Amino acid sequence: MTVTVTRTFPVTPKTMYYMLTNEDGLAYWFADRVYTRPQVGGHVVHTWATGRYVAGVFTELKENEFISLTWRDASKDTGSVLSYRLVEVDGGTQVTLTQEGLPADVKLADYQQRWEDGFDTLYAALTTGEDARITEIILIGIYPDEFTEKALERLGVPVKDGLLVAGAIPNLGAEKAGIKAGDVVVEANGKPVTNNAPLNINFAGLKPGDSAPVTFYRGAEKHTVTLVLSGYPLPPMASSYTELADRLTGDYARLYEEISSIFANLSDETTNTPPAKDEWSMNQILAHLILTERNNQEFLGGLVQAPEIHTYSGNAPARVNAVVKSYGGTAGLLNELKRAYAECVELVRAFEDEKFDRPYILWWTNFQFGDVTGGHSRTHINQLQQTLATVTK
Repeated sequence: MTVTVTRTFPVTPKTMYYMLTNEDGLAYWFADRVYTRPQVGGHVVHTWATGRYVAGVFTELKENEFISLTWRDASKDTGSVLSYRLVEVDGGTQVTLTQEGLPADVKLADYQQRWEDGFDTLYAALTTGEDARITEIILIGIYPDEFTEKALERLGVPVKDGLLVAGAIPNLGAEKAGIKAGDVVVEANGKPVTNNAPLNINFAGLKPGDSAPVTFYRGAEKHTVTLVLSGYPLPPMASSYTELADRLTGDYARLYEEISSIFANLSDETTNTPPAKDEWSMNQILAHLILTERNNQEFLGGLVQAPEIHTYSGNAPARVNAVVKSYGGTAGLLNELKRAYAECVELVRAFEDEKFDRPYILWWTNFQFGDVTGGHSRTHINQLQQTLATVTK
């Protein structure tokens, strides 16, 4: 039993070889995390957040031309051989993927579709730069609750199976369709909804912008509405590193002004005082923000050079406290935060001259820095304000 997929990608064989053998390259289109040692006899391990993993060994490597490896999917307990043949053609590289030795009882269509989907994601990464695994995520916008006998009695719904809505996320499809806390969803996209199955399974195969009927009970009344699936919120896309760096310059300036104004006329005694045991002082929050920017810099460095950084240590007490002690008080910490912001901007700006042949570098840089004044920063600005209110009352 054999599966074959052929696709032409608008990049050089060298870039394709990287994307098919390097652990960071593979993680941009196939698995969530990948570990490889690209030499004959070297290991290959692909892992997913779902718990699935695939392991194998490189058996033949001809740089920029041919790759062969063993392939054992732990969830299927089947062994096969996977190979990629790379041929330079006008405008790019033709890649022929072959998976041989699949057992007779597998569904070849499932394997075929998996590789087709993977190559679609790879093509997007090497053209527009986007990660289709993010841009094609669907968001329903429902916080689920436990559907117990007590809830059944309280709500007065005439069903015992369904998804109890704890709340609807603002501005997403469920809220816009009129679904509210206390509703019990019993059918979605023409399929029944059960207590113990994720609702997104019902929408498999759909993409952001698609719509589907959803039926729910509100008390004893049955309602059917059309739910439009939302996509993952993405920052506005910059067309170049220079454009992104210019945008970051203004964003970071506004962010620094807001943060530094919170510290105006405060003593180091105040900014070093935690609001409670095992909670951060204002200076420790500053240290965390500095470490976040350092992490951003390491992310960018790993993105272009590999290997990427996969762990974040900006919450580790030892690192946070070391930064607090190293800068001699609030003034030093604020200066270091400002410098860290400036370094991130200049690092992004420097990318303009690198002529990367992997568009996903710009896409992921934009994704990482698209909302520096919101999200993580906004959470800690609120934390700073709450901490100040607590230690000065």
